[in-house]
Amino acid sequence: MSLTDQGHRNTPAAFSLDMETDVPRWMAIEDLGSVKSPPPGLDWLPRVAEALARIHVRNMQRGSGMLWLPHADRHYWKNYLVTQVSMNHFEALMEQNPKFCREFGAHLPSLREKANAFARDMAALYDEKESLTLTHEICSR
Repeated sequence: MSLTDQGHRNTPAAFSLDMETDVPRWMAIEDLGSVKSPPPGLDWLPRVAEALARIHVRNMQRGSGMLWLPHADRHYWKNYLVTQVSMNHFEALMEQNPKFCREFGAHLPSLREKANAFARDMAALYDEKESLTLTHEICSR
């Protein structure tokens, strides 16, 4: 089921040859491009928050029906998000840029500690299974 099928507006168009089974399949998703600047004023922030909340609430407790989706489990938080996405980039920049290293290197132990605490807390929420929901990740080319 797509977000559009659930009644959400302004979602990218998606196409798959298999609309009947839950077997993982390749699908095409429309690239909406990037927004150069947000709409004027701050009126749009509550609307975005409400739209995201509706998506997450509608898909809460439906994980067993969406087994093809990757799970944000302990491995995801610690090995992927904290390590590959965050800490590895920070450490690589410290190696490549001496000025950055001098300015921020002293913060690395604290940053590692906070990142590990974040991963531990997020994994604990996953383990509770009470609030699991569909979420999204934005991939860039």
